[in-house]
Amino acid sequence: MNEIIPNIRKFLITPRSYLIRIVAGFIVLNLFVASLAILSIYRNRQQLERRVASQAQNLSQSLNLTISGIIDKSSESVYSVRLEAERELRGPGIDAGMLNSYIRNQKGRIPELDGLWATDASGNLLYGNRVDPDRIVDFSDRELFIQAKNNPQGDMIVGPPVLGRIGRQWIFFVGCRYSNPDGSFAGVVFGSLAIGDIQKLFSTFDVGRHGVMTLRYTDFSIMARYPDTLNQSSINSKIVSTQLAQLVREGHASGIYRNPGSIDPVERTFAFNRLKTYPLYVTVGLATDDYLASWQEESWQMAALAGLFMCGTLAASLLLYVNYRRKTASVELSEKYNFQHTLFEHNGAGNLIVSSTGTMLQVNEQFCEIFGYTADEFVGHSMEMIHVDRKDYEKWSVLVPEVSQGAGRFRMENSWRRKDGKVIWCIFSGVTIALGNHGSGIVWSVIDITQHKESEDALQAERQFLNDIIDFLPDATFVIDTEKRIVAWNRAAAALTGVSKEDMLGKGDQAYAAAFYGERRPVLIDMLDTTVTNNDDYLNMSRVGTALCAEAYCPCLHNGAGALLWSTASRLYDRQGNITGAIEVVRDVTEQKEIEKENSLLQAQLGQAQKMESIGRLAGGVAHDFNNLLTPIIGYAELLRNSMAHDSQNLNRIDKILNAADKARTLTQQLLSFSRKQLLDMKTIDLNSIITSFMDILRSAVREEIELSVHLTDDFLGIRGDKNQI
Repeated sequence: MNEIIPNIRKFLITPRSYLIRIVAGFIVLNLFVASLAILSIYRNRQQLERRVASQAQNLSQSLNLTISGIIDKSSESVYSVRLEAERELRGPGIDAGMLNSYIRNQKGRIPELDGLWATDASGNLLYGNRVDPDRIVDFSDRELFIQAKNNPQGDMIVGPPVLGRIGRQWIFFVGCRYSNPDGSFAGVVFGSLAIGDIQKLFSTFDVGRHGVMTLRYTDFSIMARYPDTLNQSSINSKIVSTQLAQLVREGHASGIYRNPGSIDPVERTFAFNRLKTYPLYVTVGLATDDYLASWQEESWQMAALAGLFMCGTLAASLLLYVNYRRKTASVELSEKYNFQHTLFEHNGAGNLIVSSTGTMLQVNEQFCEIFGYTADEFVGHSMEMIHVDRKDYEKWSVLVPEVSQGAGRFRMENSWRRKDGKVIWCIFSGVTIALGNHGSGIVWSVIDITQHKESEDALQAERQFLNDIIDFLPDATFVIDTEKRIVAWNRAAAALTGVSKEDMLGKGDQAYAAAFYGERRPVLIDMLDTTVTNNDDYLNMSRVGTALCAEAYCPCLHNGAGALLWSTASRLYDRQGNITGAIEVVRDVTEQKEIEKENSLLQAQLGQAQKMESIGRLAGGVAHDFNNLLTPIIGYAELLRNSMAHDSQNLNRIDKILNAADKARTLTQQLLSFSRKQLLDMKTIDLNSIITSFMDILRSAVREEIELSVHLTDDFLGIRGDKNQI
């Protein structure tokens, strides 16, 4: 069977690929049909829009011709009355009865005319078919009168819509001036056309439910509109669409455009025409909703047909796919079995299937290699054979039925025993499965982690060794992580600060500073990320590589006695060079500093003694040389004194020489004593006599402005000493 399946498989594609092909064919076919339907609908709309535009243009031209014909006939009547009035003016004057009769005849010929009148030069309405002699109507303020008066050529003029003063209805005028024989202005002849009649004319044309027809004056003010707005009349409204205004400004006499109406928001296709000889515009608008109703119905029918076609092709595609799935089901089932068997045997882990009673049903070769048994030794036997002891197996026996009856996955790390008696560590990962007639069971995937466990234990021992090194360092040491939480606090730190490790580990927010300085503030370990080398709280701060060293005084240590600390801080890195934390070592150097201070004082005293010894040696040498010079001086002075008479005046001078030489000899002896080269002559001496003898020498040594006074005691003050040393 396993050899036949690949031969069948090579002729089959995957269900996913087959499904993709069916879906692609379904999409392409339906897109083609939908494209044809959309193209047909689009072309139908284009044809309908062209037909509607042509229809609107035809209606506009028909209205143009009809309204032009009405105005032309009205103009002929006005012109005939003008000629009659000018004829009578060339005679004795206008005969009101005759002219009114003529006007009535002309009015009767043109039923569209609402009225036919004539004014005098002042604008008073004197002649016409409905003139009341007792009520004079002033026509001089009408725009038609003003235009006609200022038109000496007598051209026919069409006026804007106005509210009639006689009939009190909306009308517009068609008229011209008539002149005296000398050509001066004599008055205006005009006829009135009722706008209501124009609207009735519009109503005879079929423009649909929402269509509209409009007659506009030259300034775009509405003269007639059908149908009119529901709430109020639109006559004289100058609201106009931008398209119509643009076309007229560009000089077009006719045209077609589409937009929402200027009076209401209904979208329409408009056609407009300008009357050839009159300043009027006729617009016809056919509503889009009206003429697209039939098109929309056809479009829905077309869409429904396309939808039916899509449903048919979808059903056919599903049938094809289901049929294909049936053909490939047996092949897939066989492949699935082969795959699961291969996965069970060769996935790189030990695999085991256990029933809910704990009996081993199937094992793979890797599982046998892990525990040192053969497959036959495992299958059909209990897992007690690989448990470390009976107690461990009893726990397992309770767990297996609970797991096999549950759902999901289960993972357990435990120690096991191989066939050779060696205890190993394995991870058992299980998932519940159905075993058919065997009920439910568990498939276990087993990984031998003994080597990993041993490496982990070795790593833990190494980590403990490093922790012990830090803990037993003689200097106070603490370590923080990247979040500045304390992760190490050794015994020396606890002894120095009086805060135990248990109270410090895991704490942040500069708790280590509070232990040393009594407050939470930045300390040396917090300054590693900065470039500062000077701080008011530290002395002798310096950087050595990445380490930061400094001294600081902590007044709260040693029960408030204070201590001088030397600290060094440095970052900690992992093998990849990433920062993992920082360490600071603190040493109490208070006693060391005191010893250094004493040594400095002794060193200074030793230097001073050495200086004095050098001076003594120099003084001794000078004293010897000076003493050698005094010997001939004293000798010759005594010889000179002995050679003189007793009454010689020079004896006193020689005595002073000998006295001075004797004192010089005494000074020499003092220098020799200072240099330790002369023996002291110790005897009892009087301090008063010594001070008195020294006064003469002292008085000659000080300046004259200094006064010396001596106060001696009357008693004998005897001391034992060398006179020459005092």
